[in-house]
Amino acid sequence: MECFAAAKKQYSDFYLQVKNINVAVPGSANPVKVKGQYDEPGEQKKFAVSLFSIGNDETVYKNVKVEVALQYIIKGWQVSIYVYDKIPDDEILRDLETKNDY
Repeated sequence: MECFAAAKKQYSDFYLQVKNINVAVPGSANPVKVKGQYDEPGEQKKFAVSLFSIGNDETVYKNVKVEVALQYIIKGWQVSIYVYDKIPDDEILRDLETKNDY
């Protein structure tokens, strides 16, 4: 997409769609809301990302993250959605320190 205004609208639309998702969690009668902060894009900024988490620390999806990203690449603006399972860095470091104690 070459036009920033069109890319920004698509980014905002995707943000709202993700924000309004409810996730059915196994073992729970109630769906879990997706939580995230809107990162306001700017044409001079060249990059914006709104990061979402699913549920809280007690849910099976506690490490799942959803990103709605807007970035300028060589041929124009690109809007992407990424979903991944990410263990917090402090947990990874704690695991490494435990393994090094042996």
